[in-house]
Amino acid sequence: MRFQDIPGLKDIKSHLISAFENNRIAHAQLFSGIEGSGAFPLSIAFATFLLCKNKSHEDACGQCENCQ
Repeated sequence: MRFQDIPGLKDIKSHLISAFENNRIAHAQLFSGIEGSGAFPLSIAFATFLLCKNKSHEDACGQCENCQ
């Protein structure tokens, strides 16, 4: 799952990407929300982004072995 697969939540996505770019990722992340809020898909997309070998400025590549 990639950030582009999740509609909305632009502020949260940009905050997570900014934390990565500034090397300020907390040792633990809590993604919480009611069912259907997008918290679970967002956590999967962020993990994919962190592990991606060919990430762009805004998202994971979706093609490398870690994205698959």
